[in-house]
Amino acid sequence: MDTPKRQLETALAPALKAAGYRKRALTWHRQSKDTISVFNLQKSQWGDQFYINCAIYLKALGTEETPPEYRCPVRARMDDLVPDRHRLIALLDFDYQMDGAARREEIVGFVVSCALPWLEKYSDIDQLRSLVNTSSDGKVTSSDGKVVIYQSVRDHFTQN
Repeated sequence: MDTPKRQLETALAPALKAAGYRKRALTWHRQSKDTISVFNLQKSQWGDQFYINCAIYLKALGTEETPPEYRCPVRARMDDLVPDRHRLIALLDFDYQMDGAARREEIVGFVVSCALPWLEKYSDIDQLRSLVNTSSDGKVTSSDGKVVIYQSVRDHFTQN
């Protein structure tokens, strides 16, 4: 029997590959002209719970080719991007028993309908600039969910 981590990796890989992402460990990256979109699967240290992190790395702010999610200056947890946060959290909690195939299918559905469109939208530098201009306190709540934006991104757009 595959571990929950392996089940998630296997389920997510086709959708991420189809969207142009390349895998490295539990993180997938997609390059664009100005940004790198980062999709990260994070396992809880306390059990078989997982988190999905979405992030944008600005190439103008660094030289990394495959940045880890935590070094990206624009970040969001996928549960903040979906319409039913509690459902996604339950799906990603493998300590909670449910049909495995149905669980994986629903998680992939959330990724395809919420995470990938968010990453696609903010991989565009003008869309990202618009998001940054609407926030002022390091976090912003909008129709896109809660997004953490580092000051370096604001500074970059203010100067350019």
